[in-house]
Formats: sequence, C-alpha cells, structure tokens
Amino acid sequence: MSSSIAERVEGLREGADDYLAKPFAFEELLSLNDAQRSQAYNNRGIAYAREGQSERARADFSEAIRLAPDNAVA
Repeated sequence: MSSSIAERVEGLREGADDYLAKPFAFEELLSLNDAQRSQAYNNRGIAYAREGQSERARADFSEAIRLAPDNAVA
C-alpha cells in the first residue's frame, strides 16, 4: 500500500467522512461539497419530520434532492 493510500485509509478509519487528494479538479470539490450538503439537509429533514415539522422537513428534503438528484429515493 502506498503512503498516500495508507494515509487516506487511516484518516477514514479515524472518522473522516471523505478525502480529496491533491491535485484535484474544481468540479470534484464542488461535487463533494454538494454531496455533503445534501446529506446534511436530508439528516435535518429527518429530524424535522420526527418532530412533526412537515413544512421544514419538506423544504430540507427538496434542497437535498436539488443538490444530489441521483441520490433521491422515492
């Protein structure tokens, strides 16, 4: 295992959610950012739904889908 792979594996095992190796394409950074934001909106939407705040939940789920439409589940 090369040191860069070993470092990535170590970071992920220590709790990192993702890893962006340099050099990277700006589109890759934007895509990772959108995926993280989508996940955050989805998680918050779930919390709102559990609290009975359906309008807030719907808004957050809509934003999650806008950011990552391929990850939407019907």
